[in-house]
Amino acid sequence: MFEEAQNYNKYKDFLFFESNFKYEFKGIDLVKVSAIDFINFIAYDKSVSLGEIAYLMFKELDVHRLKQEFFRANTVFTMDLPKRKDHMKLIKSMQEGVDDSSLHVLKYRFRPYFYLYDAIQSYVKISKSLIAIKLSLLQKVFIALRLSNNKHLVKKLKSAFKSVSLNGKNYVPFISSTYTEALLTAFLRKEGLKTFHISHGLFGRYKRYIAKDILTGTHVQAEYVITLGEIGKHDLINDYSIPEDKIFVAGNPKYPLRKIELASNIKNCLVLNGIALYDEDFEKVLPILEEAANLKKLLFEIKLHPLSKLKGEEISAKYKNIKVLSQQQSVQELLISGRYDFAVTFNTFAYYECMYYGVVPLRWGLNENLDFEGLDDRFYNLQDFLLKLERYNLLNKNELKTLIEDLLVRALGMGINKYNEIINHKCL
Repeated sequence: MFEEAQNYNKYKDFLFFESNFKYEFKGIDLVKVSAIDFINFIAYDKSVSLGEIAYLMFKELDVHRLKQEFFRANTVFTMDLPKRKDHMKLIKSMQEGVDDSSLHVLKYRFRPYFYLYDAIQSYVKISKSLIAIKLSLLQKVFIALRLSNNKHLVKKLKSAFKSVSLNGKNYVPFISSTYTEALLTAFLRKEGLKTFHISHGLFGRYKRYIAKDILTGTHVQAEYVITLGEIGKHDLINDYSIPEDKIFVAGNPKYPLRKIELASNIKNCLVLNGIALYDEDFEKVLPILEEAANLKKLLFEIKLHPLSKLKGEEISAKYKNIKVLSQQQSVQELLISGRYDFAVTFNTFAYYECMYYGVVPLRWGLNENLDFEGLDDRFYNLQDFLLKLERYNLLNKNELKTLIEDLLVRALGMGINKYNEIINHKCL
């Protein structure tokens, strides 16, 4: 899978390590639920600081608060990234339609939380593994602490949930494949709960580079997978061999069915990039937008992705016709504002969100990594870009709206909301 990707050999190193390094506790595969750390260090050469290690030694999940949610509700949704306003809004819209459910933001207590003996054992085990030569001392220490902490988290969960009747209950984490929610999903699934993984974007179809979010397809800890639309279901079956009977299309309650309205002419543009992995190629579009602004009197405003490492002040200093927006407003809030006629996107699922709000997106196609199913809207240079703008002004808008509405149902799950039906009735 994805053998043509530039970093496939490094990704193979990660797979080799994972298949040869075994660490289970109480039936939980601690290597699988800690995969995000291993792939970061082995496949993406992520460094680790003493500060990150110290933080890990004092961060403990508040198991008691989580337990209380299962007393209160039959179905518990969780979120581990509350600062992502777009993600919070999405999972809240899903949870609100499910009978007898609650949404719990995972809480942490900051106090000493490390177990020296287990950490040393884990460190020795890692150091003896075949991949150890590729890891730095701090990386090995970090992983040793993560494994020992996860082992003790399993113990705490076992103890806490003894007093909770879990029969017939459901657990829906925002992401069941990484960090704390991966372990919680593995544990609660083993305890007999129905568990669901939310596939909330496009994770696969990598053309040039395997991104770490591949784990959302390869390391699903839940029994069932919920996708927004049919395109996501198709990708999970084809790219990750997830059984079709385990995948349900539930839609996207954030986006009820609507008729798409398009601008007759386009002048004001919202620019959206992807994660840090794509920063270098995204920067190559900025001179094109600057020149287009001069030629056509266009307005360009960039909303940088929360996981991008680009500096807004550096972009603003270099390009006088490109404004970088603050992180205060979400992409959805910007699209609703009515300020924009069209968008430029690069390797981001927000491509579909733009369409929903009638902000026609053009895709920067140079070294594009994610093969989104979409319209004929890619450009590769200034001439391409200007031709796309001219073509838009000449298009039959009614035909274009029909194409967009069909695509939004299949990709974004527009107008579909089956979460209650799937969670409480289909998966019995």
